[in-house]
Amino acid sequence: MTSDCQKITIVNGWGAGAELWDDFVAQLDSRYQVDLINLPLGESDLGCDFSLLDLAAELDRQITAKTHIIAWSLGGNVAMALANKCSDKIVSLLTVAANPKFIQGDGWDNGMPRETFDEFYQSLLNNEVKALKLFAGLQAVGDRQEKVLLRKLRQLVGSQEPLNKQVLAAGLNILASVDQREYWLGLSCPEKHLYGEYDSLVPVEVAEFSHNSAVMSGISHVPMLSATAALVAIVEEFIA
Repeated sequence: MTSDCQKITIVNGWGAGAELWDDFVAQLDSRYQVDLINLPLGESDLGCDFSLLDLAAELDRQITAKTHIIAWSLGGNVAMALANKCSDKIVSLLTVAANPKFIQGDGWDNGMPRETFDEFYQSLLNNEVKALKLFAGLQAVGDRQEKVLLRKLRQLVGSQEPLNKQVLAAGLNILASVDQREYWLGLSCPEKHLYGEYDSLVPVEVAEFSHNSAVMSGISHVPMLSATAALVAIVEEFIA
């Protein structure tokens, strides 16, 4: 892909602060102007009862110029919802560890079992801090730098502002129902979908379903932390 656009918008995922992307942004070529859009975490103008389309509309509102989008996890679903509307603001879209259908069912085996998801959802309702620490472990497991990665993720959880349990639950409700399989078969804009070989949250088999996908070897759910330089290289090659 050849593009003169030098603006990148990062769309963050569930339960994570912007700090997750600090190393990645620091290693990007300085010619790029980078914005980071956090999905609702604490107090949100969208309240505590929002849909995927509400988040896509908010993303559309916050993007004020043509941009490349890098979207992680749930952020990938939000960006795909916007891109499916053929937004002329999106020059290209690269998703990282995003699943078109997060939960197994309806002929889809490449997702999380409903029972596992329900257990995590209940853990959030019981104690959001413990749930986010559990989430840190799920993101790190299997990664070739698992121990270092887990320590980083737990430090990030400990340092971020307290999160709104209801807002977090609304994000999980979206993951529980999302089904964008038709979107993943091809958009009108250039796209690429990245998956971690050992991601415990998004099975690597999703790559076989996705249009223009790639698998990062030895990686779990958060390559921006555990394989920063490799992710930067992939992004810069894709959007160049």
